[in-house]
Amino acid sequence: MFDLTTKPVSAGELMKKEKRPIKFVVDKFISQGVHFLAGHPKAGKSWLSLWLALCVANGNDLWGFKTNKSKVLYFCLEDSENRIQDRLEGMPGSETDNLLFMYDAPNMDNGFDAFLKKIVKEEPEIKLVIVDTFQLIRGEKFSGNAYACEYAEMKYLKKLAKELDITILLVHHLRKAHDSSPQNMISGSNALAGGADTTFVLYTFPKRKGYGILYCKGRDTTVREIELRFGFGTHIWDKISDSVEDSEGMKMVEIMTTLLDESGPFSGTATELCQLIKEVCDLEFTAPILGKKLADNKEFLKDFKINYESVRDMHQRTQKLWFDPDRIKNDSAEENSDTESNSGTEFDDKTAEVDEDNTAVNFETDAEADKEFIPFKMKIQM
Repeated sequence: MFDLTTKPVSAGELMKKEKRPIKFVVDKFISQGVHFLAGHPKAGKSWLSLWLALCVANGNDLWGFKTNKSKVLYFCLEDSENRIQDRLEGMPGSETDNLLFMYDAPNMDNGFDAFLKKIVKEEPEIKLVIVDTFQLIRGEKFSGNAYACEYAEMKYLKKLAKELDITILLVHHLRKAHDSSPQNMISGSNALAGGADTTFVLYTFPKRKGYGILYCKGRDTTVREIELRFGFGTHIWDKISDSVEDSEGMKMVEIMTTLLDESGPFSGTATELCQLIKEVCDLEFTAPILGKKLADNKEFLKDFKINYESVRDMHQRTQKLWFDPDRIKNDSAEENSDTESNSGTEFDDKTAEVDEDNTAVNFETDAEADKEFIPFKMKIQM
């Protein structure tokens, strides 16, 4: 019950108080509080959650971010014990005793808070709790309109996280409809994203197997976009680049896509390539710097069906750039499809198959989203 004797605090009094440091389970990235990790079905959210859990449980860095080693409680409510064993096999640090699993839990109608308090009391070193998925702990007692109901759910969970001094990460889904902001695609009303301390949206692309972008937006972390590649052998999402640190790969994809769309395949010296980029993209490079950028991002460009070679003969070094024939064929097919019908692009279910043990990831996302979301990265200026 609210204390009616509570008095307001003046700005002067507030500024005299010592500022409390923000607590993080992943330094400058995931703070104490309630957070969402959202993505389309079979996008690799659970793999990412498991990797995060192992990093925190072992005190290992996550994409260069320091973690505060602690126990982790993982509610894997959609998975069996066998499936979790299969997923853990081969992952670094998988034999740790700091990662605890629960395969069932009461929902918020039936004592989820009391259940979690009991576990944390027995295991006080728990600082990160992952709920996979959020939908399975939601009850029906928060009745009313959608916004009011979901606001009450967030208030319930934030109070619980504060009382137990823990971080709660809720794994959730995205709606099918696209939006100019990835955070607006989180399933539900704005109360969920608005009430969370951070939202992480894992967006994957059906035409780029194993590639994704993690859109991060929160109160205690810098807004950033992290390019990721999924290792089908390691089952780990590895960082390609971070928009806060660098976005070199996507910059080069944007430049070379524009160049090849406008001028076709290129073969010439680095100086001639610099001149063409200046004409087409209004960007200036020196030949040595451009050569290094292309060499550093050769494999990344290949992920987007852009081929690059640097060949030296007796007279000069020749730079070659061209689209992969598969990309040209796919682009032509899409143009023909758009001409014949306005119904949009069908879902691509065959990008990466999933077996019964979930040992691979199926990036089952609307292909139209490629056009919708790539520009977020492209808009970053040189």
